[in-house]
Amino acid sequence: MRNSLPTLWTRHSSVLLGGFFVTIFLIVYIWWPLAEEYLACVDWSGPWWLYMDWLPSRAPG
Repeated sequence: MRNSLPTLWTRHSSVLLGGFFVTIFLIVYIWWPLAEEYLACVDWSGPWWLYMDWLPSRAPG
């Protein structure tokens, strides 16, 4: 068991995971002002679900 453990997590795995986290951080950092502006337009006292884009959950037609 001890001999197979180093092959599960290598330096390449760490680099790929780090790259993934950097990508997620950049997406959140860059898109945050856009999301903040969009959410500021929502009237939270009323039916807020009317302001959301539900296109991915509906089939055309």
